[in-house]
Amino acid sequence: MFADLEPDTSFRSCFESLTNELIYKIFDYLDVNDIYFGFFYLNNRFQNLYLNSDIGYQLNLSNISKRDFQSYHHDVLKPNHDQIKILHLSNPFTIDLIFCPSHLIINFIQIEKLILDNISSKYLLNILKYLIHLPQLYSLNLSIIDYIDNLSPIFLHIFCLTKLKSCQLTYQVEEDLLNDFTQLEQSSIEYLIINSHFRYESLQEFLLCLPKLRHLSMNSLIGSDHPSKIEFAPIELKDLKSVSLELYSIHFHQLKNLITNCFKHIEKLSVTTFNDSTYLSGKQWQQIISSSLPNLRIFDLQNNYNSMWNKFVYAWLSTDFRSSFWKDKQWFFQHCYNGELKSNNGIFFSTNPYRRKDYQFYWNGDHNRTNSNMNQDDYKSVHNLFLHDAPNGNEPVSYFPNVKEITIYHCDSILTSLDRILPLHQVNKLVIDSKKFRVNEILNLIEVTPNLKTFQLFYYSFDESRLKLIEESEIYQSVINKNKIENFQIIHCCSLKEISFFMNLFPKLKSFETGLSKKEFIFIIQYLLLNMAHLNFLCIKHLSEIYLDKINLLIESNNLFKDYSIKLIDDDLFLWCIASLNFTDLPSDNLSDVVDKDSASVKTLSLEQSAPKCSSKDLPNLYDASIKELQDGLKKNCFTSVDLVNAYIARIDEVNLKGPTLHAVIEISPSALKAAISADTLRKSGKVLSPLHGIPILLKDNIATRCEDGMNTTAGSFALLGSITQDDSTVAEKLRNAGAIILGKTALSEWANFRGFNIPNGWSGRGGQATSPFYPQGDACGSSTGSAIASSIGLAAATLGTETDGSIICPSNRNNVVAIKPTVGLVSRNLVIPISQNQDTVGPICRSVADAAAMLTIIAGRDSADNYTLSQPEQVPCYTDHLKKDGLKGARIGVLRHIFTNSTFNGYPDYVITEFNNTIEYVFKKLGAIIIDPADLETADELAASDSELTVLTFDFKYKINEYLSQLKSIPSGVRTLQDLINYNNIHADVEMPLGRDNQILFLMAQNTTNLQDPIYLNALNTSRNLGGRRGIDATLKKYNLDALIAPSEGFTTTPAAVAGYPIITVPLGFLPNDTQVMTDDDTNSLNLPVWPAPNFPFGISFMGTAYSEAKLIELAYCYEQATLNRKKGQPFKAAIPKSQLSDIVHRK
Repeated sequence: MFADLEPDTSFRSCFESLTNELIYKIFDYLDVNDIYFGFFYLNNRFQNLYLNSDIGYQLNLSNISKRDFQSYHHDVLKPNHDQIKILHLSNPFTIDLIFCPSHLIINFIQIEKLILDNISSKYLLNILKYLIHLPQLYSLNLSIIDYIDNLSPIFLHIFCLTKLKSCQLTYQVEEDLLNDFTQLEQSSIEYLIINSHFRYESLQEFLLCLPKLRHLSMNSLIGSDHPSKIEFAPIELKDLKSVSLELYSIHFHQLKNLITNCFKHIEKLSVTTFNDSTYLSGKQWQQIISSSLPNLRIFDLQNNYNSMWNKFVYAWLSTDFRSSFWKDKQWFFQHCYNGELKSNNGIFFSTNPYRRKDYQFYWNGDHNRTNSNMNQDDYKSVHNLFLHDAPNGNEPVSYFPNVKEITIYHCDSILTSLDRILPLHQVNKLVIDSKKFRVNEILNLIEVTPNLKTFQLFYYSFDESRLKLIEESEIYQSVINKNKIENFQIIHCCSLKEISFFMNLFPKLKSFETGLSKKEFIFIIQYLLLNMAHLNFLCIKHLSEIYLDKINLLIESNNLFKDYSIKLIDDDLFLWCIASLNFTDLPSDNLSDVVDKDSASVKTLSLEQSAPKCSSKDLPNLYDASIKELQDGLKKNCFTSVDLVNAYIARIDEVNLKGPTLHAVIEISPSALKAAISADTLRKSGKVLSPLHGIPILLKDNIATRCEDGMNTTAGSFALLGSITQDDSTVAEKLRNAGAIILGKTALSEWANFRGFNIPNGWSGRGGQATSPFYPQGDACGSSTGSAIASSIGLAAATLGTETDGSIICPSNRNNVVAIKPTVGLVSRNLVIPISQNQDTVGPICRSVADAAAMLTIIAGRDSADNYTLSQPEQVPCYTDHLKKDGLKGARIGVLRHIFTNSTFNGYPDYVITEFNNTIEYVFKKLGAIIIDPADLETADELAASDSELTVLTFDFKYKINEYLSQLKSIPSGVRTLQDLINYNNIHADVEMPLGRDNQILFLMAQNTTNLQDPIYLNALNTSRNLGGRRGIDATLKKYNLDALIAPSEGFTTTPAAVAGYPIITVPLGFLPNDTQVMTDDDTNSLNLPVWPAPNFPFGISFMGTAYSEAKLIELAYCYEQATLNRKKGQPFKAAIPKSQLSDIVHRK
């Protein structure tokens, strides 16, 4: 602010000596962003003035650079999100960064008014479901950037906002879109504005849900070309006082029906129609108003036409509006039309006064107004002026003193007349929609509108041969030096010379939107990217996904930007960035000279990408693709990690919330594509970090990831939405360091199945009900339900799950995949939402033993943040070295029989035991294994009857969950203890404890425990370890000199290893036959509970051993897997197998 003043000027000291009250008064005259950027960094006093007032809490971040946004986000938004009252965002990237993941919106607990422009519909739906948690929100304004195929879900969420009073919506839909609003709840909305197409046929259902409505505005109410047979039943909208409708293909009798049945209490009616002379019957209007609108004070009618009905016919039709009825009410009308003989354009409209912000102005028709009752004061409401035809002569015209925006249609030679109708110095937006405009006329127009900020150009006449003359002209230099244009949009496909001309013409440009010539694509993109240092925001119209990949490659290959965001929405590409610190090292010494104006040549950037070396048939099938196959394809450049991420996202989209609605994935990482680009860039430079480099992995939603990724870690509970951990969990960090891409989070049984009894496997308040891909509405077991489903059908290359007792092994067994539940202490649990420090572990869930071994090699190892890992052997084995096809030869394998193969006790069909016995006889023995059958645990009965495990878990849970909650950096719900969680569930029982999922007995039991020094706890812990370990697994292995024990994976099998902290591996064994009886009851049907057993369900065989025997177990499991290939002997039901493949993504290139 004081840059042009000397440091010791008296003005400066005088200004800083002003009182806070006076400074706040000065702030009242300034834009809130200007206050921040002008004052915030001056000194501590101004920072405190800003932060301790309401100024910083009424934010409009509409046109802000990424660098400025980052400082604003750091200084104002993040530390004060719970105090912000008004928030306006129009850049789609700022919306992503502030509300990504979507649940972060609930941090803005005091927000009263929310305006989101240019938001994608998919992202909007994610945000809307969290708005219910904003108790102060009374005003919502949404502008959706892409096309919508169903409005119902949007209104469904909005109408659930019980405090909402005002709502404005702008969206894009096809005109013939019909919506079912029968499921809408009654809304509290009083003021509703819909700036988009809405079908007349859907209106009655819609209005029934708005009993408190006071003002309704619809700017595109659509009927059909044929009169609808729909008759509105009476709706009592006694509070509705104001209605504004813009009608298309709505016949007059339909509007009459609507008014008579729904609008009888209104005091103001505004109607706009097009090319429909029936609305010019003053007698019909008089009859409706007299009989149905007794309270009407303001009647505003506007009829636009450009039809076969000429202006003289319209003038004759409108004579009905001159009767005493209209004069008595002081309602007057004008008929204004184009004065050219061949034109039939015109408008009939209400006056005295003119009330609208928009005005259609006909130069040659303005003086032809009939029955004029207007004077200059009548035009004060007009802010947007639309200019038709061209001036001809010096006839008297109207004057519009408050116009800020002008749109010019099909007219030229207007410069000499414009200042006669409006003050040009206050125009801040200009739209030219006329093919007659030449470039020199555009320059002249910009020169006489010195405060223009936004310029939109539909057409222009561009003669490249005259460019040099124009650029050397005095007016060109004058415009460059004086214009203030910041936002420029060309609705036109431009050449390189055209784009460079306009970029040079507008040196203050911040936002640029354009189409481009595909023939010059690479040259134009290079030019634009090199000039992004001068832009905040770039939008390129009509680009396909292949161009997005090429632009990403250009940016990454040349390190153009220090930070950038890029996305494709409805074939429009958006780019928002910060230029790299080494921008000057790019191939041009002078960025303004990147285009050689004589030769139109462009200094080029590097775009190196070798051609693929494999055909489509060689691309791996993602349903079964192994990590090694994916690495081979990446190495050969058959596809990229970006391709992999896009392919897996497409597969998730097919089956997760669509089709069979498996609910396996709870969210996708907003940072996944960026990580993929980085992985590809590293690979291109010759760096491959590990066998997981560039491979997409899904994590269970209780494994923490850093907040920068924009993902939640919630254990499936709304109580942890928006919580921020200190950093990545150790396993997430290890995966990143290995080059893996964290694709997202998988669904789970809420709180890893440790909230209450008899809650369905795979259900969580946040994630809904995850179900099996092998039988519709099948019980896929839990708690790592989503991880097992996702791995099984190829929604990622591999996944991670967690287990306390059975949570990895059981769902993997039911989903036809391999899983390793490691020894407690082999893999760090740091920043994994806990149950028990004695039993919790993290392990891989994959489609093969080889993949699971590769994953385990990466995530295993010591971690000072988890002291249990410090007892493991110093050197972590490379588990992939133990993939031996003869691993069972000579191995001594004990068969667990007593209890473990009791189908009644374990709840599975006898067929499982039959297949288990067959595989021992015909596989294990043939592979050279020495079978000891039975090799029973002497402690099996005692362990099955003991409550020691439950005692240990309840004590551990209270201690560990309180510890986890206390270290969170922030948590919007405020829960910091187990008791807080219990209270939260009671308060939010509608989402956390619905019918059939409505208990938290385990939470209550845990809350009633004392501490970890309690003798009850210590005795139970000692008992568990003895029964499962020393006297259980260890004693049996020693007694029979065994390498491992085997049992069916379902049921009691996991418990001894769980309480001992020992490892298990499950491998596919078979599939239940088609005649398997599905067990259901009334509760199953009425509560929509998942079912098991059922036909086609997979089941597995488990290998278990003593502590840290994973390497040996992998040898045995790999040998068995390769000999049987049981996974390939069955498939999910058809709808549950995603069709999207790498070939779909690669071929788009």
